[in-house]
Amino acid sequence: VNAFTYPTSFIFLNGFFYVGFSDATIIKFDVDGYIHWSISFNDILKTPLKIQSQNIIVMLSNKILSIDHITGNTNWQFEYNNKNSIHSDGGYSILVNNIFYFILPNKSIGQIDTLIGKKVDSFFSNMKIDNGLWKLDNSLHFNKNQIFLIENNKYITAIDIYNQKLHYNKEIILYSKSYFLIENSLLVLTDNNYLQSYNLENMNLFWEIKLSKKIKKDDKIINIIKKNDTYIIFMSSGLLFEIDIKSGKINITQKIKLSDINGVYFNENYIFINKKIVVLKFFNN
Repeated sequence: VNAFTYPTSFIFLNGFFYVGFSDATIIKFDVDGYIHWSISFNDILKTPLKIQSQNIIVMLSNKILSIDHITGNTNWQFEYNNKNSIHSDGGYSILVNNIFYFILPNKSIGQIDTLIGKKVDSFFSNMKIDNGLWKLDNSLHFNKNQIFLIENNKYITAIDIYNQKLHYNKEIILYSKSYFLIENSLLVLTDNNYLQSYNLENMNLFWEIKLSKKIKKDDKIINIIKKNDTYIIFMSSGLLFEIDIKSGKINITQKIKLSDINGVYFNENYIFINKKIVVLKFFNN
């Protein structure tokens, strides 16, 4: 790994770590630090690695591929070329059963049946994104029969993937500084640091709380996990909030000894925090 690259994704699978770096190098090593294989794709890797049936799915700037976690060999790959600019923060993806839905960093949309390694032609895969007004920040989400797509921190679209049609199109999200999609909720942190929770089915407001006295002006939501009847919200400043899902009441506020966080990833009993390589034992499932 060269001196100018940095880790962008972490996976822990069957006792091994898989780390993706920004220069599209992927390394497999064990708990003793012994490297079992290393692959370089000579590209840009900003999108988190995904696991599907013991294989690792990799999204590069204009390419998606599946690699065998044991050997590092390629199972299948597809290339999507266009004239769009490459999004610097990577792409996004979701896995629904064996179907992998994705948006590549060059804004190509598609879906692949991972069991047979074949492209799927569908309403979703034929959608187009505005190349000039698009940014990616946790922009794909699945709940029940729908995929939710957010564009430019401002518009949300719901796609009914079973009936192959739009449920609603480009509903406006007001004053969004950052947001997160989880289960049937869209959580929005507004420009004036209010935290809002919306019902994804109809975009009605569940609740709203004021965080301006607890967080800094430039703080952002990095990740959220559900624990029982609460959300644990990870902020870029290192603040953690435990919030009641139904009421928005803050039960616990905690500060970890890190700031300027730009990624939080979860795998089994571990949390991976992307600033430096930090692995925290969080809780046992």
